[in-house]
Amino acid sequence: MDAKTVENTLTNFCIIFSCRFVVSDGKAEPINEQRPGTTMNSKDITDVVTAVAAFVAMALGMYNFVIERAKRKVQVQVQPKAIMRRVKNPVTGIEGVLASSTEFNTDHLDEYFAIEAVNLSTFPVVIDTIGFQVAGQSTRMTIIQPLVIDGGKWPRRLEPRESVTAYGQLRYILSEPGAAKIKYAFAETSCGVLCKGTSGALKGLTDFARQAQLRA
Repeated sequence: MDAKTVENTLTNFCIIFSCRFVVSDGKAEPINEQRPGTTMNSKDITDVVTAVAAFVAMALGMYNFVIERAKRKVQVQVQPKAIMRRVKNPVTGIEGVLASSTEFNTDHLDEYFAIEAVNLSTFPVVIDTIGFQVAGQSTRMTIIQPLVIDGGKWPRRLEPRESVTAYGQLRYILSEPGAAKIKYAFAETSCGVLCKGTSGALKGLTDFARQAQLRA
């Protein structure tokens, strides 16, 4: 229901509500004069209900504006994930991975670290760059030609609610001087919109990098 429909409905309601009826010779006739002991006449009631209708219409108009604006906004959920272990499908023999956004397995480091991007927009977007932003630095740690194991191409076009997981070599990430100060992971669209995300797995990675630097 849009704002105009609500306004018309409430206006009609106030017209009906403001008309009171008396029975004369078996026939209902509306009267608008104020009865003794009342503090509001029908005109006052009409004015109040009309004001309420106008306020509701204005609020709904603003709500519709915000909703329509959100529909035109690029929204990509970015979630860094650590590879916990490798698995193999017993039927097909195809190898896959189990990834976690909450943990970082320091006991068995995998070769890769993952960044998942989910298109929450109402329209398709193209993800063409992923990587990490280091705190206090203007330059970004970009993963060049990330590995995509689902058979798709990179850069990746994502339909609404579609996702892609891109993998970067963990050794390369940890070798960067700013690895211990990574602030968030990012995914950038072809139109230049930068979407950010962090997770427990990313925090585990930065903690591990910090400890490795202290031991060096």
